[in-house]
Amino acid sequence: SIMQKQISILLLFFFCAFNSFAQDTLQEIKVKGNSKSLKKSYSLTANTTVLTSKELLKAACCNLAESFETNPSIDVNFSDALTGTKQIKMLGLTSPYLMITEENIPSVRGASQAYGLSLTPGTWVESIQITKGAGSVVNGFESISGQINTELIKPISDIPFFLNAYGSTDSRFELNTHFNKKISEKWSSSLFVHGNTRVSKNDMNDDGFLDNPLAKQINVLNRWQYTNAEKGWVSFINFRYMNDQKQTGELNFDPDRDKGTTNYWGSEINTERFDVSTKLGYVFPDM
Repeated sequence: SIMQKQISILLLFFFCAFNSFAQDTLQEIKVKGNSKSLKKSYSLTANTTVLTSKELLKAACCNLAESFETNPSIDVNFSDALTGTKQIKMLGLTSPYLMITEENIPSVRGASQAYGLSLTPGTWVESIQITKGAGSVVNGFESISGQINTELIKPISDIPFFLNAYGSTDSRFELNTHFNKKISEKWSSSLFVHGNTRVSKNDMNDDGFLDNPLAKQINVLNRWQYTNAEKGWVSFINFRYMNDQKQTGELNFDPDRDKGTTNYWGSEINTERFDVSTKLGYVFPDM
C-alpha cells in the first residue's frame, strides 16, 4: 500500500542519517615511532653508519669536528696543543685519506683540512653518513680509508625559528639562529647565522702558552630549495660567507705590539670564505 511505501522510505532515510552520523564520530588514532641516534643499513654494500641529529644532542655545543667525540667510529685527536687543530683518523689513517663532503659536494680538502671541520656548526647538521673503507668514486677518488658526508637541514622541513646559545667557564660563547620561511608551494628559504668567540686567555698548566686559541667567527648560510613533486624537479641553491680569526702562541703575545719582533712567540690564523653551490635533480614522477 501507499502507507507501507512511505514508512519504508522514512526508515531508509533514518538508517542513512544514522550511518553518516556514526562516521563523523570516529576516534583519532596516532601512530608514533622511535629511532636510534645511530643507524646502519644492512641493504647497502658499503659499511655505512648514519648519525642523526639525536647523536649531536649528546654534546652541549659542537661543530662538525666535535660531533664525532661521542662516536667510536672515528678517532678525534688534537694534532698539537699549540694551534688547537683537531685531526680525524679512520682505520688508522688521517684526514688527507678521507673524503669529506657536504651534501655530496667536496668541502674539506687541501689547506682547509686543518680547521675545515670546525667551520660547520652542529646546529646546521641534519645527519652524518660515515663510510668505513673505500667508498664510492662517484664524488671523487679520495675516500681511501673512508668517507664522511654531512647533510644540512632542508628548508622544506625546517621549523620557522630556532635559537641556541652556549657559554662555558673557559670563556667560549656561541649563538645560533635559524630563520625559515616557505615562500610558495615550490620555494622555501632558510637563513642560518652562527657566531662564536673565546675572549679570555687561559693557561691552566702554567706553561706560558694559551690552552685554547683566542677565536672569533661569523658564519652565515642562506639556502633556497625548489621542489616540484608533480614534474619531479628538486633544486638547492646555497650562499655562504664565513670569517674566522684565531690567535695562538704565548700568553703575553700581543699582535699589535709584538708582530714582527722576538718579544713573544705568537701566531694569527685568519680564514675568509665565500661559497656558492647549486644542485639540480630530476626524479621520474612515475617511479
